[in-house]
Amino acid sequence: MAENLPLVVLLVAMLGMAVYLGAAEASLLRVRRSAVEVLVDEGDRGARRLLRLIDDLPRVMNTVLLTVLLVQIGAATVTGLLADRWFGSLGVTVASVLLTLVMFVYAEAIPKTYAVRHPLRVAKATTSFVTLLKKLFRPVVSLLVWLADLQAPGQGIAGTAGITEDELRLLAAQAAQSGEIADTDLELMERAFRVGDQRVDEILVPRIDVISVSAETRAREALEIAVESGHRRLPVHHGDPDEMTGVVRLRDLARHLAEGLDDPVGELAREVLVVPESKRVLELLREMQRAGRHFAVAVDEHGGTAGIVTIEDVVEELVGEVADEGEERPEPIEEIAAGQWRVDARVPVTDLQAVLGSELPDGDWNTVGGLVLGLIGRIPRAGEQVDVAGDLLVVTAASRRRVLEVEIRRNRS
Repeated sequence: MAENLPLVVLLVAMLGMAVYLGAAEASLLRVRRSAVEVLVDEGDRGARRLLRLIDDLPRVMNTVLLTVLLVQIGAATVTGLLADRWFGSLGVTVASVLLTLVMFVYAEAIPKTYAVRHPLRVAKATTSFVTLLKKLFRPVVSLLVWLADLQAPGQGIAGTAGITEDELRLLAAQAAQSGEIADTDLELMERAFRVGDQRVDEILVPRIDVISVSAETRAREALEIAVESGHRRLPVHHGDPDEMTGVVRLRDLARHLAEGLDDPVGELAREVLVVPESKRVLELLREMQRAGRHFAVAVDEHGGTAGIVTIEDVVEELVGEVADEGEERPEPIEEIAAGQWRVDARVPVTDLQAVLGSELPDGDWNTVGGLVLGLIGRIPRAGEQVDVAGDLLVVTAASRRRVLEVEIRRNRS
């Protein structure tokens, strides 16, 4: 028995190392970088070492997995030797099965479950040992990565796969279901994902709805127009209303009149950003931030004015409608009865799809009004209707140039 004692001690040590490494692996994959950064800011030296491991996580994981593999091979070898000495060849088979069960329960399930529940605590406790392993096995890991690249050229096993937008959305939804984040936070994240895919032409105020003033308009008259329309900014055009070259602010008009002046607004107008309507919304936001502008004119591929966009329009895409104090805005999508909605024709098709829970036809349109125009093929009159994916779209208001309001009636049985 005494002659086998070193092997027994070695086996116990390897099992202990397997437990330790299993916990380290799970904690490093689970720990949040932001939590570690807080400890670093507080001067925690151990957290600083942990942060370095997180920054080099692919190589660290390769090191841990290599060590786990060596430990498992070593444990299996020692177990086989001891079983053969004590019980013969049959004992080797039985011992292998028992070792597999022990490794699964005590070196995988238990330590990893604990580490997932307490990732920061376990990660800090295992940082020093993992750092030592990383230094010891650096040459071996580098060689293995090189060999892997020879077999499968690319990023190698040291690379790390990125997480997709769909995976992020799934994680956010799961976090909301478990109560880790509030529903309002989930809604904000969903809006952020949606805005990332949006173009300017999906959120702009169409040219036909824009209230602008001529550069020759006097400040007093422009102020009256701004107050009557409820706008804080008015686009300024030279001659043709499509030639919007500036924007005048309500407060500038008020200040100008308070000084006893009444000059043409062209002299008070500020320069505007001019952007293509195909520009991404987030790119426009960054451009507005860099230029310090809150107003942009969107142009189509032919150079004609497609509409205007303000920074408030962009912000509302992220956080939802923000009404001014005392302002009452009608709901763009209002349920008026079971399976029946009144919809502003300017509502994006994607918003209506979310309410209906069904796919609407794709085409060269962004809004519900554009969808109706595209399907009917002309400017419809009030009362005309079209069937879309089992739902009836009835035009309830229209002008000579466009659809203003649509009523959705669910036809499904």
